[in-house]
Amino acid sequence: MLSNSALEKNALQLLLGQIDEPVLIIDASGFIRYYSKGFSKQTSLKEESLIGYSLLTIDGGSWLNPCMQSSMNELLGNQAPFRNTEVCLDLPNARQRKFLASGFSVFLENIASPFYLIHYEDRGPVRASHNKRLSLAMTLRSQRSELEFLEEAFRIRTNELEAANTKLREANQDLTSFNYISNHDLQEPLRKIQNFVACIQGDHAIQLTDASSMYFKKISDAALRMQGLLDDVLRYSMIRDKDRIFKKCDLTQLVREVVKDFKQDIEKKQARLDIQSLGVLDVVPDQFKELVKQIVGNALKFHKPEQRPSLSIKSRYLLSDSEHIVGISGDEQYLNLIFEDEGIGFNEQFSEKIFEVFQRLHPIGVYDGTGIGLPICKRIVEHHRGRIKASGEINKGMRIDIYLPIRQGMLSN
Repeated sequence: MLSNSALEKNALQLLLGQIDEPVLIIDASGFIRYYSKGFSKQTSLKEESLIGYSLLTIDGGSWLNPCMQSSMNELLGNQAPFRNTEVCLDLPNARQRKFLASGFSVFLENIASPFYLIHYEDRGPVRASHNKRLSLAMTLRSQRSELEFLEEAFRIRTNELEAANTKLREANQDLTSFNYISNHDLQEPLRKIQNFVACIQGDHAIQLTDASSMYFKKISDAALRMQGLLDDVLRYSMIRDKDRIFKKCDLTQLVREVVKDFKQDIEKKQARLDIQSLGVLDVVPDQFKELVKQIVGNALKFHKPEQRPSLSIKSRYLLSDSEHIVGISGDEQYLNLIFEDEGIGFNEQFSEKIFEVFQRLHPIGVYDGTGIGLPICKRIVEHHRGRIKASGEINKGMRIDIYLPIRQGMLSN
């Protein structure tokens, strides 16, 4: 299934593909991202020679004369639109033609920086007859209507994005309120329940019957589970986009730092961990460590009673054109992190369900946990523009594959 951004990209290119005049959409660096049928026809170039290239490289830079270059600098630098900048071109297999170029900024969903639409209005040959000019004017009038339709589509899309951003800000405010309640108001009664039960079990233990002691223990265990659940829900909700400050990190070192926190549990259960060299990647360090913490914790928890827990952690570089993984972009290179244990495994029909919040495959009491660990992992991976999937077999172990882009934006110093 295509992502929203991929669907939007395909729809936009399809829309531009109907425009007979030369139209481009470029990014903030001046590189071509989308193009119309008219531009491809005028230049006799195909997608592989257009997408990702600068106007300076197309037809020897003739689409960007000095006057046009000045207008483009103002557009990219100050988002100042320009209109009717004259450009004369010697096109392939054609006489010299004159164009009037116009440009303005547009905004696309899920992309913080603006894009820029450049339209070249074909004014015909530099030395055209009056009749040819009249015929061309009628054609241009029709094509100008198409461009106006495109501008209106962008205006509607911009309004939709503004409405969505307003809803997102409201949702974030609600989330902030929820975090405060989870961290304060809901935790306080749980702490009191645990304290009062501990007092009764300690100061009045002699007066309690066996049945009463059992009931108080159940109350204490339930309060402890509830506290753990609130902690995990809070941890899940605190993974936010605004915290995505990436750093180039040695993943092997980060994993070993996490494993140190499990030292006592590893020694007690005599667990076997095989950590290979994982490479260097752009990650949010705290989020990546939380991701590893959840996976290592599950490996130590979900194992067969008669068997020592084991976990191997390794990686491999995935070339963009070597494999087709659903949910990752074919335009980037990825690192595939592989976590593989020999634990209790799971039925592979639940390979998607285990990443949903509060979904447990085992009854409460059989194994500790809240059912939020793997959803936390999924949320972190998605915040790294990656993909996570699980495979396994009952009583034969579980494998988690994580695909993360090698390069990220917003790197800190």
